[in-house]
Amino acid sequence: NSLLSNSNVNSNRTVKSNSNSLIQSNSIGLSNGANANGANNNVGKGINLYMIYTAWCGHSKKALPDFDKLMGDYDGKMLNGYKLNIKKYDADQNEKMKKKYSIRGFPSYVMEVTQNGNVVGDFKPINERSYDGLLNYLKNNAV
Repeated sequence: NSLLSNSNVNSNRTVKSNSNSLIQSNSIGLSNGANANGANNNVGKGINLYMIYTAWCGHSKKALPDFDKLMGDYDGKMLNGYKLNIKKYDADQNEKMKKKYSIRGFPSYVMEVTQNGNVVGDFKPINERSYDGLLNYLKNNAV
């Protein structure tokens, strides 16, 4: 989760990483999202993927295991230079999410693109429920 491991640093300073080890910074390699000039085109970009469900809904109960697996495998990870934020919300306990995304049926999935923590553009409803379908949707939209 260290920014140093995912960036090009041009500095001669000694800095502490998250693990409290000292790093002499002069040249750290490029990674996802970095171009040949060292600029990272996806700095601060993210994708929010939300499942809005209810505990009493049979379709939600059936879809939860795949979503829980996706959340466990990819929440907080990077995909094509985008940081993934994958969360689920019980609509009965979180009316705000239900209203914000105009949810009418369960489960519902929505995706938003973020830049520096702020949502960019409108949310997109997703018509996938399976682990593979949701993962493919993320891969095709994280570009």
